[in-house]
Amino acid sequence: MNRVKELKKELEKIQTRKRKFQMMYVDDLISKEDYVERTQEMALDERNIKATLNEIVIPGDEDIQYREELNRMLTEFQSIYRSLSVGEQKTMVQEIIREMTLNAYKDSPRQRPDIEVNIEYK
Repeated sequence: MNRVKELKKELEKIQTRKRKFQMMYVDDLISKEDYVERTQEMALDERNIKATLNEIVIPGDEDIQYREELNRMLTEFQSIYRSLSVGEQKTMVQEIIREMTLNAYKDSPRQRPDIEVNIEYK
């Protein structure tokens, strides 16, 4: 996370430098050639930093919002499911799940067998 912060600060610095060079060019403090050369260098630096940021896998705001929404939906699902009768629960499961397989493995060192559940949704 510190690396991400450093890279984002570096992008901000590049943006600030770009604005400064634009002002210098507008005020005729640097030549057009010098301005183009410097902005191309900064654009290359910016692309490299963005590529590095894209390689770093961090949960973004969208991922966090997705997880929160999914968690909320599952919580609501549980409360709705519990409020249904047994017949309604069965119908609901049949509408959502295409296939469910349960495998019990007796080689478990525990008292109870390990159970593996595979669900294929519609």
